[in-house]
Amino acid sequence: MQEKAAFLKGFIKGLSMDANSDCSKAIKEIVSCIADIAEEVDGLRERADYLVEEIFDIREALKLECDCECDDGCCCSVKCEKCGTENHFSHESIENCSCNCKCQNCGSDLNIDGCNCCDESCNHES
Repeated sequence: MQEKAAFLKGFIKGLSMDANSDCSKAIKEIVSCIADIAEEVDGLRERADYLVEEIFDIREALKLECDCECDDGCCCSVKCEKCGTENHFSHESIENCSCNCKCQNCGSDLNIDGCNCCDESCNHES
């Protein structure tokens, strides 16, 4: 977007307009405002890309969600009764009682089949 804003600035400079006219001043201010907005949007895009990468890394490190999209049963999917979010947990995290047994969206308790943390007879606290 900054490239387009720079093009507009150059284009306006190339026009034969009276620099002192109200119309010319207004157009220059509008283009300047567009340039500021373009700079801000480009910065937000960079930050959003960075955050997407960070979220992916966190998911991968915590093994809370299945990003493999495979159908070979490597993950367990549990729907939250409170908010309806589909939560994905690796079987490894369930077996090691590291699944947290909480909805990844609203934080409600989940009952995950095969998880010792979710078994009422288990004294292990997650």
